[in-house]
Amino acid sequence: MVGRRPGKHSLLVANHTSWLDILILGGALRSTFVSKDELGHPLIHWLADQNDTVYVRRTHRKGARDQATAVAKSLEGKKPVTIFPEGTTGPGTHLLPVRSTLLEA
Repeated sequence: MVGRRPGKHSLLVANHTSWLDILILGGALRSTFVSKDELGHPLIHWLADQNDTVYVRRTHRKGARDQATAVAKSLEGKKPVTIFPEGTTGPGTHLLPVRSTLLEA
């Protein structure tokens, strides 16, 4: 990362190339994250809960406004919030299509 460290009311939009992105951004910036609700493994979900993760239901497009409100509320907290708009990891060589209804809300 180059430049000034983001403050507590910052929304970071990042390319997601690996699960390491979460460890690095979470560790270096103390960021919380916006994540799909269906994380899969209960341990991963529990770890995300410990970091005040904001969950979105990608299958519930009509709830995007409520989800945007949840992100806005999280931005009032003490940590920056990171969103990966591609909605999945990619090779990092190019951007994948943006799948975030949340950014449209």
